[in-house]
Amino acid sequence: DVLAAGLDTDCGSWFDDNLVTALDTGAVTMAQIEQALIRLTAVQMRLGYFDPPEEVPFSSIGAEDVDWEAHQQLGLDAAREGITLLKN
Repeated sequence: DVLAAGLDTDCGSWFDDNLVTALDTGAVTMAQIEQALIRLTAVQMRLGYFDPPEEVPFSSIGAEDVDWEAHQQLGLDAAREGITLLKN
C-alpha cells in the first residue's frame, strides 16, 4: 500500500484514476488518505507553497539553474547505485 508506505505524492494520474475505487473496495482507508494529505500539506507549507513568491528564496530558481550535465550525471549515478543495492 503506497499510502501506508508514506508515498503521498502522485506524479502521474494514478490517484485520480484509482483512489476512489481503492477507498470503495477497502484497499485504502479514509484515515490513510487524510494522513497522506496532512503530510503533503506540511511539506508544501515548509516549501513555501502558500507564501507570496517574493518571500520564498528559491521561487526564482528555474530549470535552467539546476538542469546541468553534472546534476544529471549525479542522478544517474545515484539511480545505478540504488539498482545495485536492490540487486544485492
